[in-house]
Amino acid sequence: MTPETFFQHFEQFADTPNAVAKMRELILQLAVQGKLVPQDPNDEPASVLLERIQVEKERLIKEKKIRRGKKLPPIDLDEVPFEVPEGWINSRLGELVELEYGKSLPAKTRTESGEYSVFGSNGIVGTHNQFLVEEPAIIIGRKGSAGALNKANGSFWPTDVTYYVVPPAGIDLNYCYLLLKSLKLDELGKGIKPGLNRSEAYNLMTGLPPLAEQKHIVAKVDQLMSICDQLEAQRDARRKTQIQLNQSALNSLTTAPDQPSFNNAWTRIRDHFDLLYDHPQTVAQLRQTILQLAVMGKLVPQDPNDEPASVLLERIKVEKERLIKEKKVRRQKAVQTIDSGDVSIKLPEGWVVSSIGDVILFDIGGGTPSKRNPEYWDGDIPWASVKDVGKAKHLDQTIDKITDLGLDKSSSNLVPAGNLIVCTRMGLGKISINTIDVAINQDLRALFLPTEIDIDHFYNYFLTRHVTGSGMTVKGIKRAELLAMLIPLPPLTEQKRIVTKVDQLMTLCDQLESQSTNARDHGQRLLNATVAGLVAA
Repeated sequence: MTPETFFQHFEQFADTPNAVAKMRELILQLAVQGKLVPQDPNDEPASVLLERIQVEKERLIKEKKIRRGKKLPPIDLDEVPFEVPEGWINSRLGELVELEYGKSLPAKTRTESGEYSVFGSNGIVGTHNQFLVEEPAIIIGRKGSAGALNKANGSFWPTDVTYYVVPPAGIDLNYCYLLLKSLKLDELGKGIKPGLNRSEAYNLMTGLPPLAEQKHIVAKVDQLMSICDQLEAQRDARRKTQIQLNQSALNSLTTAPDQPSFNNAWTRIRDHFDLLYDHPQTVAQLRQTILQLAVMGKLVPQDPNDEPASVLLERIKVEKERLIKEKKVRRQKAVQTIDSGDVSIKLPEGWVVSSIGDVILFDIGGGTPSKRNPEYWDGDIPWASVKDVGKAKHLDQTIDKITDLGLDKSSSNLVPAGNLIVCTRMGLGKISINTIDVAINQDLRALFLPTEIDIDHFYNYFLTRHVTGSGMTVKGIKRAELLAMLIPLPPLTEQKRIVTKVDQLMTLCDQLESQSTNARDHGQRLLNATVAGLVAA
């Protein structure tokens, strides 16, 4: 494939991750390798340009306008990065340009009057009524944003965290900018506050084309970069439209006033799956809508023969009283029940609205053993904190572990496997089902469910909750607020039907994501191979 053919058909790659950025990089590489425009044998050879540049440099040295730098090593053919076309010449950067130091101009001394731009390491930082450099030039970040490039088309002031380059006669300013960009000077930055060593930059290899070709290359690059801008705008517009269509379609599902409206909304989504769900972001929205429909009673049909959820609540109350009498749990403060009329959604027949506090048997918190005592840590008991919860549905391992002594000597509690663990501080809204016995810290709370509540259904419900907390620095939610949260409760048999349906649809979402990822990966591999072939040709 030739560069011309690639650019003509590039739109088919446009939705591949980083495709346009890859195209911009390819344009730059082809430009400085002489593969972007044809050569003209009538152009003055670059070797003549280089001779004139060297003569001009010697004159400036004699006039003490620049210093003579260290002698650059001769070019070894083995280090030449690419074969240059006829009329070009291989050279080191230090043979072509001088990286001059900028000069300090503290913010308090700048006039900020707008006459001349003041450049820092990564762009304009102010203005001043005087300039340091009269000619147009390229500014290179020296400290901080090492290697960052900016261009001044008129007089300016480069500060002491920059270098500046005034290209010699024979090197076009805009081509010089492309050349420096292709050398990836930012990758030479070293140190905590990255700094660019100009001696290292001077040693970099490049090719120099004739002056006339430089101007042709700049014009071609501008043309192709404009195409990249258009492709980016078109891609972003398509993505925005797709997201809006998806949100509208899903909103039609969740707000459908009756079953026929719901069926019509679902049919529109089903018939346009390939359009709506070819991107991870839209699939994530579909997942959330599935869960929302589940807790609204719109995911599976109701069965009038199911035992009403109100009966479940009565049995839960009886079970709680039994545990209290047996002194297995303490009687908790009553949680105010909330009438279903206070809920914004109309629930199906047989459902009730309750609070988390009324549907669980009991809950416990946790704590952290003293970090100063090594005897409490690195034991055999998994110990969970916010960083362990919510990463996956099932919590089967923890980052930290504590000892039996650490558990005994702290307020941490051991939660048997098969219960719910929620975050009440920092990671609000995060929840997991622990599949191992695990101790918990003070930012977590374990919820123990009765047999009348399907744990997977409760987990799905909690994922639909937008939990907001209070606090100036770290957001948290009080236990009473957690237990007062509303939960729409279906009959137990319907809970299980809902869980089965959610699992089926989540599997479909997994498949959609996998197809999307595979398609994007294939596109990325094809793009990378095509670009590599063009650069190496």
